[in-house]
Amino acid sequence: MTHIFLYISLFFASGIICNYYLPIPFIYPLLLLFWLIPSLFLYCTEKRFLIAITSMFFLLGIAYEGVSSYLPHDNIAQYQPGRYALIGIVDSAVEIRKYSKKKTLTTFVMKVKKGKTKSTWFTVRGNVRVNVYSGTKPVQYGDEIRIWGEMKRPKRATNRGQFDYRAYLKKYDIHMIISAYGDTCVRIYSSKKKGGVVREILNVRNKINEKINRHIAYPYNTILSALLIGKRSAIPPSIRDDFVKTGTVHLLAISGLHVSIITAALYYVCTLFGMHRLVRAGVSILFMVVYAVLAGLRFPILRAVLMGSIIIMGIVLDRKKNLINTLFLVFLLLLLLYPESLFLAGFQLSFLSVFSIIILSPAVKELFSPNSNTIQQHGLPRRLRHSVHTGYAVSIAIFFTSSVLIIYYFNIFSLISIGANILIVPLSSAVMISGIIFVIAAFVFEIGAPFFAAFPYFLLKGMIAGIHLLSRIPFGFLYLKTPHLSLVLSYYFVLALSLFFKKKLFGRYIIIWIGIVWSIFVVIVIGCKRGDDVAISFLDAGRAPIVHIRSRNGKHIVINTGGGETSHAGRWILKPFLMAQGINSIDTVIITSLYKSYRGGINMLIDNFKVPTVLVPLCNQQYFSNVEQQNSTVIPIQEGYTLESDSDMTLTVLLGPRRREQGRCIDSALVLKLTYKDFKVLLCPLMDEDMFETLVRDQRSALLCDVLLVPHQEVFLGESEERFLKAVSPRIAIINGENQYHTQAVEDILTSFGCDIYKTGEEGGITISVSSNAAQWEVRSFLKNTRKDYSTDSM
Repeated sequence: MTHIFLYISLFFASGIICNYYLPIPFIYPLLLLFWLIPSLFLYCTEKRFLIAITSMFFLLGIAYEGVSSYLPHDNIAQYQPGRYALIGIVDSAVEIRKYSKKKTLTTFVMKVKKGKTKSTWFTVRGNVRVNVYSGTKPVQYGDEIRIWGEMKRPKRATNRGQFDYRAYLKKYDIHMIISAYGDTCVRIYSSKKKGGVVREILNVRNKINEKINRHIAYPYNTILSALLIGKRSAIPPSIRDDFVKTGTVHLLAISGLHVSIITAALYYVCTLFGMHRLVRAGVSILFMVVYAVLAGLRFPILRAVLMGSIIIMGIVLDRKKNLINTLFLVFLLLLLLYPESLFLAGFQLSFLSVFSIIILSPAVKELFSPNSNTIQQHGLPRRLRHSVHTGYAVSIAIFFTSSVLIIYYFNIFSLISIGANILIVPLSSAVMISGIIFVIAAFVFEIGAPFFAAFPYFLLKGMIAGIHLLSRIPFGFLYLKTPHLSLVLSYYFVLALSLFFKKKLFGRYIIIWIGIVWSIFVVIVIGCKRGDDVAISFLDAGRAPIVHIRSRNGKHIVINTGGGETSHAGRWILKPFLMAQGINSIDTVIITSLYKSYRGGINMLIDNFKVPTVLVPLCNQQYFSNVEQQNSTVIPIQEGYTLESDSDMTLTVLLGPRRREQGRCIDSALVLKLTYKDFKVLLCPLMDEDMFETLVRDQRSALLCDVLLVPHQEVFLGESEERFLKAVSPRIAIINGENQYHTQAVEDILTSFGCDIYKTGEEGGITISVSSNAAQWEVRSFLKNTRKDYSTDSM
C-alpha cells in the first residue's frame, strides 16, 4: 500500500461528490461507519483492509459534506436581505482598490457575532463579505467593527457562461454581502486586541504593495504585486486577457511555482551561510507558512506550502520520497478544511497540474530525450539542454491534462500555451527574484530603491510586451463551446486507464496515445452540432438590453455591447455568453444608442472577437472613430436601412433616434425589426413619447409582431405608449432588467390581449429558438430552466 493516501483521498472526494448531488442524511453513513470500524481490526489481510478503509472514507466523505453544508438557525444566511447593523471581526486580508476615478472600494470578510434590524439586537454567526464604498478608515485584520449597510445575497449567474458569484462564495462559507457607503457607516470598536502574528504579516503585505506602487509605474506594478503577494484585483482587464489567451494566466495566481522559486532562493542563501540541515529545513518551512499568509492563503499556495513542508520533513527524517502519496495527503487535508473547495476550478486545476508533472512529464521527457535520466549533466550546454527538455516536458504534460478542464470551465483553448509557457515562465522567475531584491532594498535602503526597481520594471515591460505579441498570433487561441460533462469525464477516465497501464501497453509512447485521445476530444467539441434553428437571446444585463441573434447559416449579430472596459454587462455577461457557445467571430455589431451602457463595451468586444462590421446611428458616428483603427468598419445607419443576414432573415431600422442636443442623439435609440419568414421580432431598447406617436402614425402596419422587447421607460407615458403596445399586439413580451422602471400598467395592457411576459431580471436570459419553417418556436429561460412551445398557427 505505497499509495494509501491516493486511495483514501479519492474515495473521500467521491463521498463528497455523491452527497453534493444526491443529499443523504448524514446519520446513515455515520451508522455504517460504526459498523465498518470494527471490521478494520477483524480483517487483517492487506487487500481486505484496503477495501474496508476506502469504504470507510467514502462514507466519511458523505457524512462530512452533509455536516459542513448544514446551516444552523442562527446563521446569517437564514436572514432576509435588508438594512442591518452588524458587529463582528475582520477575518481576512483587507483589499482596497479604485472602482472609479475618484472612488475606492474596500473589501474583506467579516465573522459576524451580532446583528440588528431596527432596534433589536440578536445573536448571529456566519461570514459576510463586506464592501465599503469610498471608505478611508484603516480597517485591519482582527479588528472588531460595527457596520451599517444593505445586506443582500450574492448575485447568481442569470445568463449562460456567466460566472456564478453566489456559488463561488458559498464554497468559502460566505452567503451574504453587506454594502456600506462612506466612513460614517463603519465604526472600529477595538483595533489591536486580536489578529496577532497574522495581522502583522498582512501589514507587511500592505507595506510591500505600497513600495511597489511608489517605485514601479502602472500597470507593471499590478503584475509585480500579483507575482509576489497575490494582489490581482488591480490588473488591467486587457493585460489579464492576454495572459488568458496565451495560457499563462496561472502565473498571476500564487502557486507552487512561486513558492518553489522563493523557497529555493532562501534555501540556497541558508546554505551559503553554512547552516545545519535541520536549521535550513526549519527556516524554509517557517518562511513558506509566513509567505502563505502574505499571499492571501489561497488554495494553490496552501497546497504548495503543505506539500513542500511534508517533503522537507521527509528529507530531514531520511524517509523515502513518495510524491504521489504526499500530493494526495495534502489533497485530503485541504478537503477536510474546505470540503466544497473540491468543486472550484482553481482547486481542480492546481492538483491536476502537479499530478501531471509527477506522473506524465517523465514519460514526455523520455520520449524526446531517452538518455536524459541516465547521462550526468555536466557543462553549461548540457545543463541548458536538460533545462529546456524539462520545461518542454512539463508544459506538454500540463497541457494534455489541464486543457480539457480549461475548455470546460473557461471555453478557451490556447494553441500557443506550450511555447508561451516555455518562454514566459523563466522570465517570470527572473521578475520574481529581481522583485524580491527590490522589495528588500526598498525596506533597507530607501534611497537606492529606484535603482533596484529598474530591473523588475524592464523585465516586466518585456514580459508583458512578449505576452501581448503572442496573444496576437493568428489562431493562437480559440473559443470552444462548453463540452458536455460526460465527455469531459470520459476523457479523464481514458487518461486514468492509460496511466494505469502505462508500463504494460504504452511504455514511453504513452504521450502519443494521450495526444490521440485529446485530439479526438477537441474534434468532437468543435464538431458539436449547434442547431439549424434561428436563435434570439435576450441577456439579463441590467438597464441596457443586449441581444444576440444567430441566423440559420451560422452568422452572428450582437445588438449593444454593455458598458465600458470593466463594466459588468460587457465583460462579465456578453463576453462569457459568446465564449460558452464557441463563437470566435461576430459578423455584425449594432449599437442602438449613444449611452455608454449601450456602446461602452465595443472596444473590449473587438479586442477579443473578430468584428468586421459595426453599425451605429447616423448622428453618433463621431463617437466610434477609434473603432475603425481596430480593423473594423463603422457604417452609419438611419431609418429604412436593411441588413440581410441570409436569404430568409432581414433586420430593418424602423425609426432612428429623434431627440437632439448639440448634435447628439440622446434619450432614445434605434427601433429594429427582425423578420425571419413569417416570424417577426420588434426591438425597442429605448423610446420617448414622440417616437411612440411617430411609429403608430407612420409604421402602424409594420408594428404587428410575435415578440416585443418592451421599451425601457422609467414612467408609463400614457395613451401614446398604450396605443403602441396594442398596435404591436405581441404573443411574447420581453421585459429587460429587474422591472424596476416598468409600471404595472404596462403589464396589464400586455396581458389584456393574451401576451406572455418574460422578465430577464426574474427568469434570467431568454432564448427563442425558431424552427426552419418558422411555424414553431420555443422559449427557454436560463434561471428557471423553463421551456414553452409556441405555434404560429395557434396565434
